[in-house]
Amino acid sequence: MNKKVFKGIQSESADILNHAMSEKLMWEEAQLEPIDSTTITGSLDSPTQSVRCQFDGSWKSLDPNMGLGWWCFQENDQMILFGAKGVRK
Repeated sequence: MNKKVFKGIQSESADILNHAMSEKLMWEEAQLEPIDSTTITGSLDSPTQSVRCQFDGSWKSLDPNMGLGWWCFQENDQMILFGAKGVRK
């Protein structure tokens, strides 16, 4: 809707549906219990590329819920970790 209102771009119905399904699956995955990070194995000795992380949050002052999202990736945009979570304040 924002693309149509602010940029005049109209998306195909199938694209909108695919995007909505993708967002639904990511939301459902975010509702699962977090993985215990102590079980992750691997070496972090002298990485050859830097790692970047982007994150975002959304909340309303009168709403008891908020949303969080994150994406960590290497310089070549290779995804390392991403996720989203809905939590109560």
